[in-house]
Amino acid sequence: MSLLCNAYMYITTNSICVNTGEVKISEHKLSTSFVHTCSVLAFSVNNLNFLAHIDAFEPNMKEKILKELNNVNLKEINEIHVWKGKNCLNNCPSFNILKDIIQIIGTKNIIYHQINETNIIFP
Repeated sequence: MSLLCNAYMYITTNSICVNTGEVKISEHKLSTSFVHTCSVLAFSVNNLNFLAHIDAFEPNMKEKILKELNNVNLKEINEIHVWKGKNCLNNCPSFNILKDIIQIIGTKNIIYHQINETNIIFP
């Protein structure tokens, strides 16, 4: 896991930053950055925000996400938000993990987003 949240100090003043390879659930806003070869999954359910910054190089990344998903009722998720890093190209490992997680969550309203020029994500 890369500890990149301190690179943009203003992120942490308005939200809780999720580092590369990290998964968080919080009542507060969540954000992340440096999404190059990574992918991001985010959703809100029952006043909780979920954000996974999926890094295929992080050992047990899929298991980390599944562990946190056990803390929410998957049937109550109405929509999920997905970002694919600009350098996450053909057969991208982080996006493959993300697709597996989407299958586990079930068919939901999936909203695909583009990474903006600042490479900072505020779901």
